Amino acid sequence: MKRSLSFILSIAVCFSALVFAAGGSASLTLSPSSSYRFSQDREYVMGIAGAPDVSEVVSNFADPGNVTVTTHGGDVRVGNIASDDVVSCAGASAKLLVYGDGDRNAKINARDVICAMKVICDPSVDVCKAALDVNEDGKTNAFDVITLMKFIVGCDVELGVIIEPAREFKIDSSYRVVLSEDCDETEEEAAQLLTTALDSLYSTGLGRRWIIYDENSAEKEIILGSADRADARKQLARLDSEGYVYNIISPEKIVIAGTDSEGTYEAVERFLWDNYGYIDKYNTIHSAKIWNGEEYVDVKGSTTLTSAKSFIYKYPETKSSLTINGVAIENYTVVPRDADFSATADILIRNVRLATGITLASDVGYTGDNAIYVGRTPSGGNYSSFALSYNIGAEGSSIYIDAYRLNVTRFAVRAFTLKYLRPSKPGSLDVEISSNTLGAYNSNLLEMKSDTAGEITDGITYRELTFTDRHSLPVKAFAVEIESGAGTLKLGTPNGETEISNSASTTTAEMRTMINAGANVVAGVNGDFFNLGGNNHPLGLCVKDGVVMQQANGRPWFAVLNDGSMRIGTGNDSRKLLDQMTTAIGASHVLVKNGALRELAQDADFGGIRHPRTAVGFNSDGDVILLVVDGRRPNYSNGASLTDLALMLIELGATEAVNLDGGGSSTLATVDGSGITIKNSPSDILERAVYDSLIVTVGE
Repeated sequence: MKRSLSFILSIAVCFSALVFAAGGSASLTLSPSSSYRFSQDREYVMGIAGAPDVSEVVSNFADPGNVTVTTHGGDVRVGNIASDDVVSCAGASAKLLVYGDGDRNAKINARDVICAMKVICDPSVDVCKAALDVNEDGKTNAFDVITLMKFIVGCDVELGVIIEPAREFKIDSSYRVVLSEDCDETEEEAAQLLTTALDSLYSTGLGRRWIIYDENSAEKEIILGSADRADARKQLARLDSEGYVYNIISPEKIVIAGTDSEGTYEAVERFLWDNYGYIDKYNTIHSAKIWNGEEYVDVKGSTTLTSAKSFIYKYPETKSSLTINGVAIENYTVVPRDADFSATADILIRNVRLATGITLASDVGYTGDNAIYVGRTPSGGNYSSFALSYNIGAEGSSIYIDAYRLNVTRFAVRAFTLKYLRPSKPGSLDVEISSNTLGAYNSNLLEMKSDTAGEITDGITYRELTFTDRHSLPVKAFAVEIESGAGTLKLGTPNGETEISNSASTTTAEMRTMINAGANVVAGVNGDFFNLGGNNHPLGLCVKDGVVMQQANGRPWFAVLNDGSMRIGTGNDSRKLLDQMTTAIGASHVLVKNGALRELAQDADFGGIRHPRTAVGFNSDGDVILLVVDGRRPNYSNGASLTDLALMLIELGATEAVNLDGGGSSTLATVDGSGITIKNSPSDILERAVYDSLIVTVGE
């Protein structure tokens, strides 16, 4: 039945574009961009909601200059139209149907509810019955009365929509994502975001094969943005200002659209988050409690969708005043790197306008003060040629959003928007951008919210850090910072062994072994990856008290040399330093090298999934950072990708860092007068037995 109805409506839309006057002259034809349509018998022009005036209605026709509107009594219509008004052009005519206006008075009020109730009791009553079928199911009944009443009192209901029972369904490979043939690169990007998500959620592997353009059709469609579909135009017509909407109309039809292409991108993000808890292709939050600014709300994700669900977002009409580094926003000029970056600069200009009401100028050749550079630095180059990194900062009177690659620049512009241009409430925004801030493509945009520090002993500090991501989900991190010379890093092993066995022990047990041997232990973290479930052997380099227990096996490593200096490296380049190492441990990735991002493994599950993590880093002064991030507990801490972990380490001051074993192994413990205390919450609940650990001692 649904399929037949869709077919009939499609035929009706096609007929609306035909020429009906003799000789092929202009007739009563709808504009291709109109959300209106003709009824099957062409008696009515349908799809009219509210009470638009004559000029708005006329603008929906292909030849508005020759279109006239008269009342159903034959007088020229002035002002707002009413049901059964007649629209004419070149000898052809049709009646206008305004959903809800049953008494033909250009208003939708309690009188129309009474009319609907009369029709239910006496179908012969003289009203516009078609207008009272507000659920468009072919009859006027109690459902129409209820819908009208909800509309009149201001509920978020839409007149003229077929009301179906909510049905659960899952998307499969028979669906197609519909794009406009004339879509821009931002809508293409929105489609890529959506199709990547669908492949991840449903294991379909279709890639670009999801996408069709609007001259084609499919039995089941997800309509994006400006695609030439009446359903998309109808949904956008629900917005009386700039914003975006998604509507799961039925198991066969979903609309996701914005009033511009960036709005469509944001609508896709919102659709994926609301319905799946989708973060990226590696991470979906199936159950979480998040703070929305006023209260904690439950967010649950699933691959099952429910029809008859919709969401509308309107950008705030109340604007904020904005200054950046003391300069009013209207005094800035946006400077894209070149013409290829102009569309990305336009996203920034759009977002500034939505926040402040001010439209900034864009000029590739601008060389004056108060510039916002997009895709470049004020000097014209890039701070980093690393493909995935970006920098946001200030130089002189200008601001820069700098990245080497175009897609990374887009990500950076959106990150800038979330941080500086989207206040919780409109008002006065005084933004200070001073030091250069490093970011990375596809990071979770972690923002530090709290930092509690306490001294363990002279020169050694313990810190508890709380971050939130772009969805306000929490991330908890724990760090031990060791000033140069304040402590010594030792390798802990099961029972203090210096020859690899099949044994395993917890980090705290290895700390206790050292304490029993007379060492003044103050902290420790778990170490290298190991053969979990097998012989427990570490996978990489293992040096304890100068004894080389195992070579690097081609893996990254961290080492402390005899003179107290530290090194990181990859593969077997450790061999030339083996005789100088007093402590060394294997790792999986070099995260930071010379202060820059290095190996982030964004294209692999291991790098992209937000796991619990452990890392060690240091800087040129010889200060050391031991870092553990908790994860796998959505209400408490959601873990970190390797990208997030690397950015955390840089924020904490590391210029060199490697990734150690994570997941259920991640453990950080400290020692005080009451004994050894595990500071984080290991995801296995109980502390996992590992092979080796990095342990901090003092007084040696």
